[in-house]
Amino acid sequence: MTRATNKVANRRNGATRRKIVRLWRRLPRMGGLCARRCTACNTVNYPAGPVCRKCGGRGLENARVATTGHLATYTLAQHGDGQAPTATGIIECDDGARLLCRLADFAPQRLRVGMRVRLVFRRMAIDTRGVPRYGHKAVPLSPDDHLAGMTE
Repeated sequence: MTRATNKVANRRNGATRRKIVRLWRRLPRMGGLCARRCTACNTVNYPAGPVCRKCGGRGLENARVATTGHLATYTLAQHGDGQAPTATGIIECDDGARLLCRLADFAPQRLRVGMRVRLVFRRMAIDTRGVPRYGHKAVPLSPDDHLAGMTE
């Protein structure tokens, strides 16, 4: 392959990658967490399973997990190389669903159990091929708890 042909192929691959990312973001389940709501007891089951975790019922319908809730518990991972600590927590959403996710835009000294948070869809990492991986992170609802300038 000549250098000119290689440049054209790389341009096409980049355009194709961008199209795939745009398509992926538009899928119905992207940007929201898919769950199942029990028709008998109204419990939101996340992650979605074949039966209700509360009553054992099989009458489940598709639902989205609420995007707001509170921090049920958390942990800070300190790094020895001078980086800021990484925070991970269990979020209890307003509809009762509980999930484990990274915490972003927080000042570590302001983290506290019970604080209000909002789930956002953000880039988590970039793999070895240069393809970004996305997922949900929790950010503070209160401006007082928000760390100015953070874009993690």
